[in-house]
Amino acid sequence: MLKSVDNKTAIIVCNTCRHSKDAREDDQGRRGGSKLVEALRKTKGDDKAYDAVDLQEMPCLFACSDFCTVHLRSPGKV
Repeated sequence: MLKSVDNKTAIIVCNTCRHSKDAREDDQGRRGGSKLVEALRKTKGDDKAYDAVDLQEMPCLFACSDFCTVHLRSPGKV
């Protein structure tokens, strides 16, 4: 479920997105969406410029034919 972002921009990532067009998971059983969340969390943690960006994850953003899917939100916007 989406959380309020108050005065922040938010990136919502589908954490269950496929790894590729042909595979749901990689060789280690990880989905592409979960790998994207991990990479974005690392980037956010490594650079204070991203402190104003909230990172959220959801199990599905209903765009299964396009992977990996993100949704951008900001105050006053849906």
